[in-house]
Amino acid sequence: MKTPYFTQETLLKLQTKFFYLVLFSFSFYMKAQSLPPIEWKEQAAFWQKKGVQAFTIDAQNQKWIGTENGLYRVDNQGNTEEILLALSTAAPPISLGTVTALALDKAQNVWLGKCETEPKIWCKKNNDIWESFNIELENEFSHKKCLIKKIVIDGQNRKWFLTDGAGLILLEEEKGVEKLKYYNKKNTLLKSNEINDLLVTAGGLVWIATDNGLFQLYQDRFLELMQWQKHRVHALTLDKKGDLWISTTHHNTHFLYQNFKKIEKTNDITCQYFQLLATDKGLWAVGKALYFFPCSVSSKLKIFKSKNKKEIIPTPTENALSLQIDLKGHHWLASADKGLFSDIAPASNFSFLEKEDLSKIEISSTFIFDRSRILKNKEEFTLDILFSKNSNELLEQSYTELYKLLNLLKNHKELRLQIQGHTSATVAEGNPEFNVRLSKQRAQAVKAFLCEQGIAPERLETVGFGDTKPLDLRNPARNRRVSILIID
Repeated sequence: MKTPYFTQETLLKLQTKFFYLVLFSFSFYMKAQSLPPIEWKEQAAFWQKKGVQAFTIDAQNQKWIGTENGLYRVDNQGNTEEILLALSTAAPPISLGTVTALALDKAQNVWLGKCETEPKIWCKKNNDIWESFNIELENEFSHKKCLIKKIVIDGQNRKWFLTDGAGLILLEEEKGVEKLKYYNKKNTLLKSNEINDLLVTAGGLVWIATDNGLFQLYQDRFLELMQWQKHRVHALTLDKKGDLWISTTHHNTHFLYQNFKKIEKTNDITCQYFQLLATDKGLWAVGKALYFFPCSVSSKLKIFKSKNKKEIIPTPTENALSLQIDLKGHHWLASADKGLFSDIAPASNFSFLEKEDLSKIEISSTFIFDRSRILKNKEEFTLDILFSKNSNELLEQSYTELYKLLNLLKNHKELRLQIQGHTSATVAEGNPEFNVRLSKQRAQAVKAFLCEQGIAPERLETVGFGDTKPLDLRNPARNRRVSILIID
């Protein structure tokens, strides 16, 4: 009998060495993924005295700073220029006063919100002449002095103005004429006029974060996301994979979500995140402190759950307005109390995503359908779609579910569905023929909606079951429903 080339003892030593080699390699890799310490430098005490209110970076890497005492631009050589209000070549230029919000559109025109007796939106075109847009507020908002808190410009170059008490204002061009649209509690499903954040995705879906819930706006229809009812929704962002990140507060507890998955839950006031910024290496969260969540080993952006993986970044302020990363990888931190700061040198081993137009990214389908499990072939599920009594007329509150279903079909073009209508036995005094006919009409109403939104009719079939498949014999209302069967 031949002696084995490796003895059991030798094999054990090799396995042990291999284990420690893998462990060392993984530890080295994770260390490389960790963010090196950031050393901040003050961008002159000048900004602290001015009182920074808004900050943005343009395509030339110039910094625009809105303050309590006007608007300024800092070029790449560090030279500061005050931007004055010039309504015409004949009038002498004057200071812009308090600038509360700031953004640049695709043509690099400057848009800003000002604190005035009457709130106004201003735009500085390339000819250096300023144009104003008067906001005609209803009486209940007229006492507000400073309304515009943030400006978001989407992929269609529309301007969204987020206010601190008068709802959402949209400036868009219709047939060459710029018009303002107003969205508030009186004319929409919004539960609050305090708008905190907004983003627009590739499908034209607008996500609106408010002091009382999260809402969608699509083709002038507002939908409420039920999971976030009574939540104060602070901030939204998309990563390049299409995952939606949401920061909320509910009953003094602060939450961070990745789609519908709860990433963090805490009562720590410093974890009340007012800005989220996704990069290719992780997620930045800005609140009373600055946090960084590194990516996991997976190529998809998924942050670690364990608290020891969340990195606290020391900052010179506890009142940061915004964090931005410029084209050279420098971090810029704007604050109302301490002014403006940047890091001394960007980390050479830490790369960032270039600024992407969020409207080019669609939210991942697993989130849009609002389900906690993966859908399977031949699976049947019920939607909260409501109709008028004895009618196939869709009620307004049904559109939340309909748009989820629409986005599921848009994101999974291979899917074919059977739309099943149901009634309760109480409809038309239990007339079976009427119930079957009505249930099919309700299924067809859902199909008609989806086809109007661009879904091919051949992907949808309808059937009516009348009252033959009740869900709850004690509660007839639960039986008046639409269910979906995945057939492909």
